[in-house]
Amino acid sequence: MTAKRMILSAVCVLFVVICTGSALAALPTMDAVKPFLPKMDGWQADDPTGMQGKDLLLVERRYVKNDDTNLTVLVTMGEEANHAPMFDVYSEQKIDRIETGDGYVQFVKIGKFQAMEQFVKSDGTAMVWVDLGNTAWLGATGEKMSVDEVKAVVTGMDLAALAALAPVAAK
Repeated sequence: MTAKRMILSAVCVLFVVICTGSALAALPTMDAVKPFLPKMDGWQADDPTGMQGKDLLLVERRYVKNDDTNLTVLVTMGEEANHAPMFDVYSEQKIDRIETGDGYVQFVKIGKFQAMEQFVKSDGTAMVWVDLGNTAWLGATGEKMSVDEVKAVVTGMDLAALAALAPVAAK
């Protein structure tokens, strides 16, 4: 093998190693996300659980206030965490609110982030989904909670810093 070919091979191997390392390093670890999950007075919280894959990170924490009131906060990041279809409906149709027979879905802003809130009257479930960028989501679901109560939990989180952890999507 000639010196030029050896140098070219070494450069190609180095390029692959650097690119592969960059892609893996771009996805945060579960431990990096856990501190963003809220600590709430008067609530019992399970230890965060989840899964870490090459292209997807899920971190979830469940909270219990009493026998009826529960809250689950979920953070999803990675290439597989692309936009939900409901947000596509909003962006294409500019729909602000959809009334259902048993509640509503409404598109709102939380800080600088596009969000969707949903309330189901029959079981008292409130959900807030926040689009943290095209590779990250935060979801909070409260049982026997109002949308405003769930939204208060979400707005108390450092959404900008959490979004900054998310990997940048490949173009």
